[in-house]
Amino acid sequence: MAPCCGWVTSPTRCLPPNDDGAATTGHRAHAMTGRALFVYWRIDAGDLPATVAAVRAAQAQLASAWPGLQARLWQRSDPGVPATVMETYAAPDGIDAAAQARIDAAVAGHVPAQRHVEAFLPADSGFRD
Repeated sequence: MAPCCGWVTSPTRCLPPNDDGAATTGHRAHAMTGRALFVYWRIDAGDLPATVAAVRAAQAQLASAWPGLQARLWQRSDPGVPATVMETYAAPDGIDAAAQARIDAAVAGHVPAQRHVEAFLPADSGFRD
């Protein structure tokens, strides 16, 4: 994950490198206030290492060109189930349709064609139709 402003990012604020939990002063927090994406898919276990490496590289390229983007990759931890992977994306201003298309294009060719995409807003943002 690329720094949003030269500091290591967390979901809600920028932290100095090797943060020991001390309060950060003199630096604006980068709160995630908009739409975030959660994208999951299944893959054969044998293809997992190469796919994870390719998606992480694509996410790193996105993050280096997109200040504030938080892109992460998760793997399901349940034993005995097919390999399930989840990509997550958040940005201070949210992920709109154009941003989602940019993400999709960056990982295309590295991930299965069938991906399940869900979008969420912070719970304190209120319900929207």
